[in-house]
Amino acid sequence: MPGEGCGTASSGPGGCSTTCNCNFKGYFDCTTDCVDAGPPPVTDPCPGFAVPDVCEVCSNGTTECAHAILANGQCQIEICPGG
Repeated sequence: MPGEGCGTASSGPGGCSTTCNCNFKGYFDCTTDCVDAGPPPVTDPCPGFAVPDVCEVCSNGTTECAHAILANGQCQIEICPGG
């Protein structure tokens, strides 16, 4: 019989919450709400590492500016990735 044992339920893995309630016909009606946490925070791999204020047009046509990267455990300046 529909709705037998029908109650409420909720769960929340991955920042989402699903809530289910029993409707008037005895079936579950569920809604899922997800909180958009946005992108992960950008962290500086080399805090305090001096980076020049310079940009270049890279071989792929994009313009990139100097930034610090961590390569083999050491901070380095990179402008065009892979270049």
